[in-house]
Amino acid sequence: MELEISKRSLVLGLIGLLVVVLLVIGYALSPRVAGHPVLLSPANWKLTRYLNKAQGWMATLEEEQARLVSMIPLPRPTSQGELPAIATPVVSSSIYERSRILERSLSRLGRLRQQMEETETPTPLKPLHALALATADECLWLHGAVSTALGSPSQGARSRADVQAQTSGDHLLALRRALEAQLALLGDFTPTPTVTPTSTPITTGNANTKGL
Repeated sequence: MELEISKRSLVLGLIGLLVVVLLVIGYALSPRVAGHPVLLSPANWKLTRYLNKAQGWMATLEEEQARLVSMIPLPRPTSQGELPAIATPVVSSSIYERSRILERSLSRLGRLRQQMEETETPTPLKPLHALALATADECLWLHGAVSTALGSPSQGARSRADVQAQTSGDHLLALRRALEAQLALLGDFTPTPTVTPTSTPITTGNANTKGL
């Protein structure tokens, strides 16, 4: 005995299966508040998507900034009246290896900066995006300062690298706090206490106009 299934029944069955699959995927990917999935309006979905990207940017910037700071050379102990010389960086490696590290860092920061420029930003998050761009610029300027301190060792170059390390660190802290505040508004994050450094006010300048 052959069982016949009408074309209409087959189509309805496939549609039903597709709906179930979409519901399962939606449940798995939905943001959660207090452990429960929540439905987002189109506007809130755009905010959530942007903030997820911003968290990835933040992690990359923190990683690259820490790597660059670790490469700032240290002054050797010197006799009285003698200017401090430039010592081998904390990262024990050859000049060639340090050059490769700097090249990879510059490439990664450059790609990240371009991604940030090309990302659609919801209107309420424009100030956050401006701060993120400024922070990326500060990390790029830190890269330049560290490269100069390693390539042309001098006390002045090292001092400028130290100042830029502090400035980029201040921007990162401000970006983290702003990001945590936005995530808290959406109910996705509970901020943790952070240490407040003493720093100068942060501006969102253009990387192409700043000089060391």
